[in-house]
Amino acid sequence: MTNRHRCEEEILKNWPLAKWSNLTVLVACSGGSDSTALVVALNRLRPSGTTLKVAHLNHCLRGTDSDDDERPERCRRKISDD
Repeated sequence: MTNRHRCEEEILKNWPLAKWSNLTVLVACSGGSDSTALVVALNRLRPSGTTLKVAHLNHCLRGTDSDDDERPERCRRKISDD
């Protein structure tokens, strides 16, 4: 029995580790709960030799309030090698 979240199982089902070994993977993160969960899951699953990079994606849903948003920085801190 694995200790994986259902989200991680879905990622592996659709994107097996062999398909993203030894690559640099760019993940768009708005800082919301769904994109932060994706970054956490990808970081936990990340094969050896794979680099995970996080890019801020501003959906512009909150107008100028989102311009100085720090949530993407928190998202970037979720990965250990950046």
